[in-house]
Amino acid sequence: MNLRETQVKLLLLATFQARSNGFAPMFLLASWVHEDFRRQGLGGKLLAMMESTVRTVGIEHMYTWTSGFQNPAFYESQGYHAFAVFEDFFEVKGYHHIGYRKDFL
Repeated sequence: MNLRETQVKLLLLATFQARSNGFAPMFLLASWVHEDFRRQGLGGKLLAMMESTVRTVGIEHMYTWTSGFQNPAFYESQGYHAFAVFEDFFEVKGYHHIGYRKDFL
């Protein structure tokens, strides 16, 4: 796999939502690293770069949702805390849909 293919296979999408009361959360819609490049710290580096950037513009909290078996351990290792858990999501035993939050205050 060459560098060009690698660049295409790293994806990080986010949206911002600010509220008039000063509460400024960020919602991470999706993050994905191609299987060939997982377990090398790339996801954590991408997330850390994004967090560093959004903190400079006053974002106080970041939220994301994840499902499955691997993603929860990733977000927890990055300092996120579960605020909601839908157990056995899609009626699959052990496949939970989890809402995570990280505070930057």
